[in-house]
Amino acid sequence: MAKKINPTSLKNKAVCVVFSWMKSWGIDVRLPQSPEEGDLVVDGRRVVFVEDRLPGDFDFALSPSAILGSDLQPTLAELHRLTQFLGRGAPEGFRQDTGIKRAHPDDYLGVSMRLTPFGRTPNLPTSEFAKWEKVLKREADRAARRCRSLLYSMGLDRDDLKSIGLVYLSNYLHRHQTLDNDQVNGANLTLSLMQQYGRWADVTIRHLKDVSPTTVGVPINFILGSPCPNSYIDDIYGSNFEASYTFDLENKSPPIEEEPDFNTPEEAARWHHKRAIQEGRYQAKRRKNATAALESGLSELPHDRMVYILNEVAESHFQDTDARDEARRRLRDHQTNCVICLPVS
Repeated sequence: MAKKINPTSLKNKAVCVVFSWMKSWGIDVRLPQSPEEGDLVVDGRRVVFVEDRLPGDFDFALSPSAILGSDLQPTLAELHRLTQFLGRGAPEGFRQDTGIKRAHPDDYLGVSMRLTPFGRTPNLPTSEFAKWEKVLKREADRAARRCRSLLYSMGLDRDDLKSIGLVYLSNYLHRHQTLDNDQVNGANLTLSLMQQYGRWADVTIRHLKDVSPTTVGVPINFILGSPCPNSYIDDIYGSNFEASYTFDLENKSPPIEEEPDFNTPEEAARWHHKRAIQEGRYQAKRRKNATAALESGLSELPHDRMVYILNEVAESHFQDTDARDEARRRLRDHQTNCVICLPVS
């Protein structure tokens, strides 16, 4: 049995689409204040959405099925009937129609960013986007927190998610917004952005093997961390080749101190105890010097740069575990006491 289509829902979507096109073309448009004004008032004319002849004493009739078609050209042709009736001519569309009705599943950008519906969306005025900027930023920040590891793997940040969200917002305002209730519209937009960001994460995870960063050309000391003793970076082929660690066989490592011959177990115990104390003092001194150098280096950095570096180390898969834990601890302590980093209430 065929699925029944609600004509009222089709009419509401058609009203939304025509509303956004008129806004983008700079033509005055508003919702009717009474049933006598039809379904939409465009440039002072009463417009209704019907499939057959013009009913009653309204000024113009548009076809909902033509407006909501999958192809852009029939939609523009129907809209141009209205603009020509208004004496506005035939305004141009905003994006070139490629004729592609659906993005190919292998097209990561097309599928993840919903570029197929975006290609049939007009450029709405900046004021329409500014009205929902807070909602978009909030949902982009939430998605960034949920997908932190995924963003790191992609080399993206929350600003990139906000830019992607502008496409989702444009698609929503063009076809799905509620024109007569801002409160309901804000709630629906929140749910829509949550759904679209979740869809973006799902598509990205499935395509990650194709778009994840590669280590080709990355400095070897960034990939491997600290070099081995008695090693240095060999770059004899110039910048066109990757450098590599090598060893100078003539530069031998310092000899390892061998244990002396002990006459009694007590003598061996005293020697190992003394050696342990020396090693402990040496390690403590190294930690103290390293901490002082770290404190000095961080204090000399600008605030934003310091926070950025700590965050990079805390999230890096190339860093030592202790280094990541130390960076997370310092970042947490800093954000707790920093006036700049505290959220504005």
